[in-house]
Amino acid sequence: MTAVTCTTQNNRQTVAFGQELTIFQVDDIHQAMLLGIDFEKDVYLDLSQVKEFDTTGVQLLIALNMSLTSSGKKAYLSAASEDAQSCLALFNITDLFAPAHA
Repeated sequence: MTAVTCTTQNNRQTVAFGQELTIFQVDDIHQAMLLGIDFEKDVYLDLSQVKEFDTTGVQLLIALNMSLTSSGKKAYLSAASEDAQSCLALFNITDLFAPAHA
Protein backbone atom coordinates (compact mmCIF):
# COMPACT_ATOMS: atom_id res chain seq x y z
CA MET A 1 0.00 0.00 0.00
CA THR A 2 1.19 3.51 -0.73
CA ALA A 3 1.70 6.11 1.98
CA VAL A 4 -1.89 7.32 1.62
CA THR A 5 -4.82 6.75 -0.71
CA CYS A 6 -7.71 9.19 -1.06
CA THR A 7 -10.90 7.79 -2.59
CA THR A 8 -14.52 8.79 -2.93
CA GLN A 9 -17.18 6.15 -3.39
CA ASN A 10 -20.93 6.67 -3.03
CA ASN A 11 -20.21 10.24 -1.88
CA ARG A 12 -18.08 8.89 1.01
CA GLN A 13 -14.56 10.27 1.09
CA THR A 14 -11.98 7.91 2.61
CA VAL A 15 -8.32 8.54 3.40
CA ALA A 16 -6.49 5.25 3.92
CA PHE A 17 -2.99 5.39 5.35
CA GLY A 18 -0.21 2.88 4.72
CA GLN A 19 1.91 1.18 7.35
CA GLU A 20 3.84 4.28 8.39
CA LEU A 21 2.55 7.64 9.49
CA THR A 22 5.92 9.11 10.43
CA ILE A 23 8.20 12.02 9.69
CA PHE A 24 9.74 10.03 6.83
CA GLN A 25 6.44 9.89 4.89
CA VAL A 26 4.64 13.00 6.09
CA ASP A 27 5.62 15.23 3.15
CA ASP A 28 4.35 12.70 0.61
CA ILE A 29 1.23 12.05 2.65
CA HIS A 30 0.54 15.76 3.08
CA GLN A 31 0.89 16.46 -0.65
CA ALA A 32 -1.34 13.52 -1.58
CA MET A 33 -3.96 14.67 0.93
CA LEU A 34 -3.94 18.23 -0.42
CA LEU A 35 -4.54 16.88 -3.92
CA GLY A 36 -6.99 14.14 -2.96
CA ILE A 37 -9.22 15.58 -0.23
CA ASP A 38 -12.28 17.71 -0.82
CA PHE A 39 -12.37 19.84 2.33
CA GLU A 40 -16.05 20.56 1.71
CA LYS A 41 -16.92 16.95 2.62
CA ASP A 42 -16.51 14.83 5.72
CA VAL A 43 -13.49 12.51 5.72
CA TYR A 44 -13.38 8.91 6.90
CA LEU A 45 -9.93 7.92 8.18
CA ASP A 46 -8.73 4.36 7.68
CA LEU A 47 -5.76 3.73 9.96
CA SER A 48 -6.13 -0.06 9.84
CA GLN A 49 -2.74 -0.62 8.17
CA VAL A 50 -0.74 1.77 10.34
CA LYS A 51 2.05 0.01 12.25
CA GLU A 52 4.36 2.97 12.93
CA PHE A 53 3.15 6.31 14.20
CA ASP A 54 5.14 9.26 15.51
CA THR A 55 4.42 12.80 16.68
CA THR A 56 4.65 14.13 13.13
CA GLY A 57 1.86 11.76 12.11
CA VAL A 58 -0.17 12.93 15.09
CA GLN A 59 0.38 16.57 14.07
CA LEU A 60 -0.77 15.77 10.53
CA LEU A 61 -4.01 14.23 11.79
CA ILE A 62 -4.62 17.19 14.12
CA ALA A 63 -4.02 19.64 11.25
CA LEU A 64 -6.40 17.67 9.02
CA ASN A 65 -9.04 17.76 11.74
CA MET A 66 -8.57 21.53 12.19
CA SER A 67 -8.89 22.14 8.44
CA LEU A 68 -12.07 20.11 8.25
CA THR A 69 -13.55 21.70 11.35
CA SER A 70 -12.92 25.19 9.98
CA SER A 71 -14.99 24.17 6.95
CA GLY A 72 -17.78 22.83 9.17
CA LYS A 73 -16.87 19.21 8.35
CA LYS A 74 -15.73 16.25 10.43
CA ALA A 75 -13.12 13.53 10.40
CA TYR A 76 -14.50 10.11 11.25
CA LEU A 77 -12.37 7.18 12.35
CA SER A 78 -13.61 4.26 10.27
CA ALA A 79 -10.83 1.79 11.16
CA ALA A 80 -7.64 1.74 13.22
CA SER A 81 -4.98 -0.84 13.96
CA GLU A 82 -4.05 -1.56 17.58
CA ASP A 83 -0.88 0.49 17.07
CA ALA A 84 -2.86 3.45 15.77
CA GLN A 85 -5.42 3.18 18.57
CA SER A 86 -2.62 3.10 21.16
CA CYS A 87 -0.96 6.17 19.67
CA LEU A 88 -4.21 8.16 19.50
CA ALA A 89 -4.92 7.22 23.12
CA LEU A 90 -1.36 8.05 24.24
CA PHE A 91 -1.68 11.58 22.84
CA ASN A 92 -5.27 11.85 24.10
CA ILE A 93 -6.67 12.74 20.69
CA THR A 94 -9.07 9.85 20.17
CA ASP A 95 -12.02 12.18 20.79
CA LEU A 96 -11.00 14.46 17.89
CA PHE A 97 -12.28 11.84 15.47
CA ALA A 98 -15.91 10.81 15.68
CA PRO A 99 -16.62 7.10 15.32
CA ALA A 100 -17.74 6.31 11.78
CA HIS A 101 -21.46 5.90 11.24
CA ALA A 102 -23.00 3.55 8.75
